[in-house]
Amino acid sequence: MKTFILILILSLSFLNGQEENSLTNPFPDGNFIPLPLKVSNAWTYRQKFGGKTSYHSLWIADLININSQWVYILNDDWLFDNNGAYYKDGILYGMGVSYPEFPVEIVIPKDPVPGQTWIVDVDRVFKLEAIDDAISVPAGTFSAYKISVTRQPSVYNIWWANGIGIVKISGGEENSELISFFTE
Repeated sequence: MKTFILILILSLSFLNGQEENSLTNPFPDGNFIPLPLKVSNAWTYRQKFGGKTSYHSLWIADLININSQWVYILNDDWLFDNNGAYYKDGILYGMGVSYPEFPVEIVIPKDPVPGQTWIVDVDRVFKLEAIDDAISVPAGTFSAYKISVTRQPSVYNIWWANGIGIVKISGGEENSELISFFTE
């Protein structure tokens, strides 16, 4: 269940004369921010799978320039195949910085609407089901985008909270919930 998102540990405030926050908020008018990209943001999840419980962390470790594009480097032990993420024109992109054979892909398009679909990782069809779905997890209660993901033969759901990131993944035998987070 890896391939769509990205995250944190160090703290940088200025890069190349540009404040990092100017790179991280692609939606200054308050639109949906599916993943708050800033070095030092971190998330911890509890995953229940096949009767076993485990804990996983995800954080944004660095910000680097690749081919004139500022890319946030994600350090995680579980969630994303892509270890780099950035926004461009309001679209959240993921890329395999450590795996150049992975294509740059759209993780979440700009301003998706319920019913809209897009493909991630060649074989996962994402479909926005709802925009204001209330979801409660150990980290709190959130109004989230609910996205169904179809990867034959299974279907699971992901809830993304504005300015927080993924708060829950559920389907089949898997149930992962956000238990804590730090975002700036």
